[in-house]
Amino acid sequence: MRPLIALCLLVLAACGPQAPREAAPPSLRPQRQADQGGQPGRIIAPQAHAAVGRYIDVKVAALEPAPGTTYRVFVMRDGRMWPKSDPIEPDSSGAWSCRIHEGGVRPGAEFELALIALGAAEQEELARYYDIVERHGVWPGIPPERGGAVVMAVPVRLAPASDR
Repeated sequence: MRPLIALCLLVLAACGPQAPREAAPPSLRPQRQADQGGQPGRIIAPQAHAAVGRYIDVKVAALEPAPGTTYRVFVMRDGRMWPKSDPIEPDSSGAWSCRIHEGGVRPGAEFELALIALGAAEQEELARYYDIVERHGVWPGIPPERGGAVVMAVPVRLAPASDR
């Protein structure tokens, strides 16, 4: 077996099987964590269906983290999730912002920016994912059922000929 194919199979096996692809992206989303206390927060920028560049300024508002839960921004597409931010640490008003880079989609492609709540098990899964990425240099994505609970997702589209 060729080394690259073997490496890809190893990475995919470590991350688990790919979830079945559903027709509508919302069907990939776990239920909100409304019963765990705290305000789930919301993405206020970019707006839904916006054309974005490769570098995206993401703004979150009204986030009051539940105890033991961390929040991050992920990109969701093709039945997988990719972490894009460090853990979110909102200010006293619950606001937070960062700039992320999305290099894995082609210009014109649609994807979702998602605010994800991670409990202890999902944080451990994410640490294992980063270990695989660091060792093998491959970003295979995380199956949605192992990536945490989606608090909110915003569909966006990478602008044509986007290099910024």
